[in-house]
Amino acid sequence: MKNKESIKKRIDMIKQESDLTKSICLLSDLTYEIGIDACSEREEIVSDIKMLKGLLTGNGVKDGSIIKRVEDLERAMKGIETTLNKIDTFLRGDKSSDSIEKSLYARVVESERIAKNVVKLSWTVIGLLVTYFVTHLLGLLGA
Repeated sequence: MKNKESIKKRIDMIKQESDLTKSICLLSDLTYEIGIDACSEREEIVSDIKMLKGLLTGNGVKDGSIIKRVEDLERAMKGIETTLNKIDTFLRGDKSSDSIEKSLYARVVESERIAKNVVKLSWTVIGLLVTYFVTHLLGLLGA
């Protein structure tokens, strides 16, 4: 008797009944059916609640509960956050204090600048060596 429309039709049918005794019997039958349906639905709800409670609490096994899993997930997320903060500090440098530690970006920029200066110095040394050899060669040929 779970259908609202069928209950309404039966009540309308009871209202149209001219025999009072029959109307009372039909109404009591309808009430009984509604009560029986409610009891079976209540039993289903109770079993669903027990099943959900078991899922949430782990049926006595704490490691299997959703609550424990969420706690583990929160702990893991805090660990990831800490690691990400360390990586961010390493890449960008420590902005909160006057730390001597430079960021990885600053170190890369400085290394590139030094590499360019080394290349310039190399060409200068090569130029000086070529000039030295050319002057000695000219000195040997001219003497």
